[in-house]
Formats: sequence, structure tokens, C-alpha cells
Amino acid sequence: MKACCALSLSLLLLCLAACSKNKGPSCSFKNSTSLAATSWPKFLADVNNSGRSGADLSGNDGHGGVLFSTNAAGDPIGPTETTPVLGNPPLMYVGSADTNVYIADYTSGEVFSFPTNLQVMGPVTGTPLLGADETLFVPTNGALAQFDTSDLTSPSCCTEKSGALLPGFAAASPNIWDGDGTTYVGTLSGNFAGICPNGVSRYQISFPITQSAAAIALDPLQPTKQTPIIVAAGLGGIVRAYDVRGRQRWSFSATATIIAGVLIDPSTDLFYVADSSGRVSSGTLLNGTANDMFNGKFRADTGITATPVLGRDNAVVPSMYVIDNNGKLYALDRATGAVRWTFQADGPVSGSPAVATGGAADIIVFGADIFGVVDTSTTPVAIGGRVYAIRDDGVQGTLLWQHDTDSIGKSSPSINFDGTVFNGTVYIGRSGLRIGSGEECPSKSGTCQVSEGGGVYAFGPNQPADSD
Repeated sequence: MKACCALSLSLLLLCLAACSKNKGPSCSFKNSTSLAATSWPKFLADVNNSGRSGADLSGNDGHGGVLFSTNAAGDPIGPTETTPVLGNPPLMYVGSADTNVYIADYTSGEVFSFPTNLQVMGPVTGTPLLGADETLFVPTNGALAQFDTSDLTSPSCCTEKSGALLPGFAAASPNIWDGDGTTYVGTLSGNFAGICPNGVSRYQISFPITQSAAAIALDPLQPTKQTPIIVAAGLGGIVRAYDVRGRQRWSFSATATIIAGVLIDPSTDLFYVADSSGRVSSGTLLNGTANDMFNGKFRADTGITATPVLGRDNAVVPSMYVIDNNGKLYALDRATGAVRWTFQADGPVSGSPAVATGGAADIIVFGADIFGVVDTSTTPVAIGGRVYAIRDDGVQGTLLWQHDTDSIGKSSPSINFDGTVFNGTVYIGRSGLRIGSGEECPSKSGTCQVSEGGGVYAFGPNQPADSD
């Protein structure tokens, strides 16, 4: 190295770069983890972003309300527009816009208190991911933070482990490859990163600005090697696939910017992306070739920011469910893109749905915001929310129940499948806006938009009726 560095200025610069790289920590897989084998350990449940659970929701009548809305000190928490992550019973992990992640007991709603909060550098807008070793991966401003939550009784519980520094804000939800514990996340600065278990970047790639959650599947090109293919999407409808080392395998173009997460159907080795023009596009994982049997057959009434999710594979017509920004739910034949039925919610939807496949029919749950005009504005604003459960009856979507709430925002539901009396409970975050009147308003009269803060709703077995 010394001889090299003495030859010329250009070689010196190259050597300094090499020396600089060698000084930093290297990638290690020694303490790698995998996705936790719990009911709902990440955004949309699994590495494919399928959004489905084996729970049976036919016994869920929609009773429930606010599970918790304050921290351990009793103070209101910030808007909660991430998915409640379910850990080993009875733990729940919830990221908030107030820069904290809260750990709660979902049987009681009690929020755990620690010497230090699970706090990050910015609002948590992407859903955290829980590893099998109870490492919690939290996307935030300039980093994918890691917290050790394996011993909640320890005085040093939940201090931050080594996390990966990233350029820009990690607005997307992270994903993980079980084979070696590499985590993947994109940023709003035009970067996509693969991160080693010890928090060192395996690679960082220039990528269109994204808040879309990447999906992972076994690489169909190398089926015997148990190696992944990682599919990411973002600005301008760009979809790219990478191998485990960050080498691009193929590129695919949708029709408009993609905010929704990528969905992979492992039963067919096809991927799906919904874009801001309202179209859903599909291609093959093998080489990114367009799926012409599906593409061009469907377009929603408005743009889509919710990720499409999968119904059961063994249905007479295997379906996927898509919600547009105006709250219209579509059941699509996932082979042809044909619309089987639609259901119209009472307001716009920003979060993705979830599907329970354990009963006689798929049951889809999601939250919508209710908009109205208050005295201080002529433009409709969020003044509440509504959570729905819709059963797929083949030729129509049947409303099983709906529950009025404060505004939901971008939160997507999770479904409990823990084998306890809480099996089949639906959880969803709240952004907390509602309509206020009289003394609640600055003018002391009329109506206004009031914020109740964040929190989590719970609906289903053993939840008290109308507890909100």
C-alpha cells in the first residue's frame, strides 16, 4: 500500500480511498436474524408483502375502540400512521410521528416504560420490522435504527444497537432476507440500501426517490441456491430487481410514480405494482417481462397509494384486492385483471388493506378517513375515520361491520393470529383528527378540526364494545 501511494497523485487518491474504506467496520453476518415468526411482524405481514393472515375473522363483530393513546407517563402520543407490529404475545410495537416507537401489551393496552424511549431522529412513517431475535428495525431520518427488545425487564432494555446511516429520509417500510439477515430500505433522496446485520451497509445504490416498500422472494433463476431477488419501485414508475449483492437483474416501467409497496405472488413468481395513475401492472420475477395477460385490463377510478394484497391461493378464482385513493375497493382476478366486484367506502383511503383467509371466505379489513367542511375552511378536511370488514362472497363484497373512529391516515391494519382468545383481533393506528365544536374551537363557537393525538384501535374478540 505504501509503495502504491508513493507513485502518483491519482494513485495516492485511490489508495487513500481504499485506506478510508478499510478503516471502517466491515459487513458481518455473525449475529444475523430473520423475520419474526409472529402474527404480523412487519408491514403487510411477510417478505412478499402479501398482506394476508391465516386468521378467521368470521367471529369478529367489530366491537372495540382505542387500545391505547398515551405513553407510559400518560401523555398523548403523536399521530400513528404505521402498522401495529405484533411480536411474541402479548407485545405490540408501534411507530409514531412523534419520533418514538412504543411497546405495549395488546391484552391490556398498557405501554411499557423504559429508562430511555425508543426514539429516533425523525418521525416514523415506515412500519418497523421485528426480527426473530427481537431486534426492532426502525426507518427514520438518515438511518435504519436497530433496537434490542429481547429483555423488557432489563434496566438497559431497548437501547439502540448499531444502525445503518442512510442518505436522506427512510420513509419506506424495511424488509429482510431470512437467508442472511440483510435488510433493505429505500429513501426519499434517491437511494436503495442493503444493510448487513451489524448495521454496516452492504451496498447503497442510486435509485428513484421512493417510499414504496420493497418485496423479496426466492430467485426463480437460481431455485436450488436459496438466494433472494429484491424488487423495489419508486418515482416515475421505475421498478428494479436486484440480487443479494445489489447487482441489478432487470428493470420494468409502470405507467406512473409508485408509492404503494411492491407485491409478489410466490405461487406464480409474478410481481404487481399499483401506481398514482390508478393502474396495476404485473411482470415475471424471472426477467421482468410484462405480464400481458394482466396488464392493461384494469384501471381504478383514481390514483392508488395502497399496496394490493392477495387473497387465498386455493379459491375458485384467486384474487387480489386493491383500494384507490377515493376509497373504492376492487376484487380482481389476479390472473387476468378482471374486476369481480367493488365496494365503496365513505371516504378516501391512504393505507393498505389486510386479508384474513382462515374462514370460508376472504375477509378484507381497512381504514378510511371521513372528510367534511368546518367553519374555518371551505375545503373538506379529515374530521373522522371508519374501519371496515368486507367479506368476499364471490359476486359481491358484503359489509360485515364498520366502526367509526378518529381519522386513520396512512395506517394499515394488522391481524392477530396468536392462538389465544385475542385470535382474530384487528389493530390499526390512528392519526387522531375529528370534528370539534363550541368550546373546543379557537372561536369558541361553530365547528373545527380537533386532534386527539395518535394511538391504536383494536376490534374483535375480547375487546369491550364501544370502548372509544
